[in-house]
Amino acid sequence: MSDNLSDNNKTLTLYLRRPINNTSYRRPVKADRVSQKGAKIICDVPLETGAKLEVSSLQNLFLVNAVVQNIEHRADGKWSIDLRFTKKEKKRSPYW
Repeated sequence: MSDNLSDNNKTLTLYLRRPINNTSYRRPVKADRVSQKGAKIICDVPLETGAKLEVSSLQNLFLVNAVVQNIEHRADGKWSIDLRFTKKEKKRSPYW
């Protein structure tokens, strides 16, 4: 099974939050690729390499800590960002 979601014309929305943000804050991003080790996301704002984030799903089926590994500016003005998952906080989904 490919971890490239666009191969199947599916779009997965994930939600980002920095640990210093209010717990109710979540910025929606599109996932391009997801694996157990990390994800490539498409975001409307750049994030600095090394930034620590919490990544969750809409219904909080999972929550993982992640670190920004790489960032590239895209032709459409958005940012392609590689995340490395560092710690799983909740495990309610069979996919995580």
